[in-house]
Amino acid sequence: SAQQDTTVVKQDSLRIDSLTEVKIIVKKQLFERKVDRLVFNVENSISASTGNAFDAIRATPGISVQNNEIKMIGKSSLLIILDEQIMPLGGEQLINFLRTIPSSTIKSIEVISTPPAKYDAKGNSGIVRIILKKAKRNSWNAGLSGTYTQQSYAAGDLGGSFTYQKNKFSFYSVVYYGEGSRLLTFNNQLFYPNELWNSSSPNKVSQKYLSSRIGLSYDISPKWKLGLTYLGNITNINIDTKNQYVIQNNSGATDYMIRSIGNTTENPIILPVNVHGIHTIDTLGKLLTFDLDYFNLQSNKQGNFNGNQLSSSDVILPNTYFAGQSKNAQNISNYSGKIDVELPLKWIDLSFGGKFTNTFTKNNFEYYDRSSGNPVLDTGKSNYFTYRENIQALYISGSKKIKKWEAQAGLRLESTLTTSYSKNLNLTHHYNYLKLFQSVFTTYHMKEDKSFSFAYSRRINRPYFEMLNPFRWYQTPYNYSEGNPFLQPSFTDNLELIYGTTNNELKVFASHYSHDFGQLAEIDATTNIVH
Repeated sequence: SAQQDTTVVKQDSLRIDSLTEVKIIVKKQLFERKVDRLVFNVENSISASTGNAFDAIRATPGISVQNNEIKMIGKSSLLIILDEQIMPLGGEQLINFLRTIPSSTIKSIEVISTPPAKYDAKGNSGIVRIILKKAKRNSWNAGLSGTYTQQSYAAGDLGGSFTYQKNKFSFYSVVYYGEGSRLLTFNNQLFYPNELWNSSSPNKVSQKYLSSRIGLSYDISPKWKLGLTYLGNITNINIDTKNQYVIQNNSGATDYMIRSIGNTTENPIILPVNVHGIHTIDTLGKLLTFDLDYFNLQSNKQGNFNGNQLSSSDVILPNTYFAGQSKNAQNISNYSGKIDVELPLKWIDLSFGGKFTNTFTKNNFEYYDRSSGNPVLDTGKSNYFTYRENIQALYISGSKKIKKWEAQAGLRLESTLTTSYSKNLNLTHHYNYLKLFQSVFTTYHMKEDKSFSFAYSRRINRPYFEMLNPFRWYQTPYNYSEGNPFLQPSFTDNLELIYGTTNNELKVFASHYSHDFGQLAEIDATTNIVH
């Protein structure tokens, strides 16, 4: 018996000696529930890893896209963070930027419905964090990729990437070019006291873009790592619009029609730069990180429209021709810096830090009446508008794991100073305030694949500068949008209960809004103008 045991040991020893390499491959789950967020591992999804970042976000649980606006289910707005850099964009500008980031460069997307104290309190309880892939150690890689989609119109892109990592140095670059069109149709009904206006507006949105991303990192010492990231994006957007209003009387008969065509062009140039540093304090996980960010957006937007009134028999009515032109030269600059410290202690995992942000926006709006054939500047509808926002913040957060329980709590203090100026109205408005924001998270892991979570957070929703600008942006003579320079921020208290399994989540949530604001359409029955 002893001799048989010895033989078995020798055979096992020979088999182990003959192996030259052992690879252990661990593949993450497609979805991971953490104490304060849901992680979508895009690189493990065949469908989401093709296309662009906008396609990947549309495939992310808890996110929906409606009327060209990215929304988090149960939240009124959200904030996009690319790695550690906040993207101060919204609406169509944000979507156009996301279309320039290939999905193949994305590692994961984090859905943070109740953000912890580490993140800005801005965003009305929604943060989507896009984590980009990094270069593998001691390797280089080059690739080409392209996509083609066919819907109402065709669209496609072509790009290449190169990554290199050797010892202390890492480098990566991605360059993409794309172009295509898509169809957007808006239908509305306007109820006047004596008329019903049925409108139809099909829009053909075409764009061309060139996007680049360059990253460098260097290990200064075993404990210090420094990195630089540059993102460049140039986009040309062209929107062709056809507007038709069919005006009916109370009996349902058509009285007359208003028909117009329009064209809007825009060429935003986006230039974000990030400097990132990591200092490893010890081998127990104590870290100090800092980020310095610069973001700049320059854009020239021009919209033209012209049209006529027509009889019910489709004949142009005399002296009803109208034509106008709107222009906006926009420049947004954002500077920010932050320091974060992570201290895993025996009794608690502690983190704290601070951040400052300075944003300055300039808009030069001009409106021209082109009814006579030559553009005439209308100073009453033109305006030079600037907006400055300064935010200083401090935060502290602690987390703890006890058997099947996880808990996290944090406090964030933010001081905000804003100044807006309207040249047309000769109006300067200052607003300063100091607010405290709390967050609490708990998770109970019932089994390996089942968990139950509770979350609470308080958030702030600051109005975008477009909402504060009193200038009127005309789409037709009967339709314009206008901001309110006296808007103040709103606040939200959020509660969430989440039951999660490997592939599904059941979420119950409630929100309480105070001082909320939004866009409201008003109809002038005398002039038939909607604003």
